[in-house]
Amino acid sequence: MIATTVINDAYNFNEKHDHDHDTFINMTKNESMIAFGVESFYSKESKNNESLVTWLPQLIESDGNKNENRTNLGYRPCNASDYSKFYEPNASSKSKIDHLKEKKVLYCLDGLTAGGAPVNLSIWGQDETVAHRRLQVTFIPKHPVGITALNDKVECSKEMTAEHE
Repeated sequence: MIATTVINDAYNFNEKHDHDHDTFINMTKNESMIAFGVESFYSKESKNNESLVTWLPQLIESDGNKNENRTNLGYRPCNASDYSKFYEPNASSKSKIDHLKEKKVLYCLDGLTAGGAPVNLSIWGQDETVAHRRLQVTFIPKHPVGITALNDKVECSKEMTAEHE
């Protein structure tokens, strides 16, 4: 199983509906934060352990003709400074966000490439068919179970089984 979240539709944020390099969302200038993480569905504990999951946040720029340039991005556990940049959650989400902060489930982009160089986190463009730049965060579990047909018996790893005991 690989899960990917893509943020690339600047179209929805621009009333002029321009789709070029002049219309973009500057994540750094606007102090926008992207946070990601994974927790156990059953125990609600963080599963961001490097022995269980690999994160691959990337900035991907394309000319719309399948030519892509991918930049791996640096990230770190979110801290108080990061949380101060979050928008106030609505009432129905507040307890969940508070839980994620308390359990230290969330990671934030650090504004650098994975190699430590500063990076421009602007995104622009409508979709894959036009020139664009997008943020993509890929989650890769280290011990996937696999996809099976309905009603197949699946044996879980010890780590997964222990959560249910």
